[in-house]
Amino acid sequence: MEWVIPLWVGGETARAERVAREAVALSESGPPALRARAYSELAGRLMLAGNFEECVLWTERALDISGRAGLTEVTARALQFRGSVRCSSVMSRRGSATCATR
Repeated sequence: MEWVIPLWVGGETARAERVAREAVALSESGPPALRARAYSELAGRLMLAGNFEECVLWTERALDISGRAGLTEVTARALQFRGSVRCSSVMSRRGSATCATR
């Protein structure tokens, strides 16, 4: 998963997403902490790509595992992604620069 961010920052966004998806697939048989991190990483790539619906799916999966496992760092990142998606959705619906809280 360490390769995803450098690929993304280097402009290889499609490749970064593929690597994140591969990390998710490989993590499925691994420990919960690894799965939660992989889910969160993919959610982040999807959020940045504007794929909000799928981002929310992976964010919720990461939150479920990270909450049960006490992985506060993963929980914080996943909440950040979910909040960013909500904010973007509100801004696009309202044409506003203000995010609503719920």
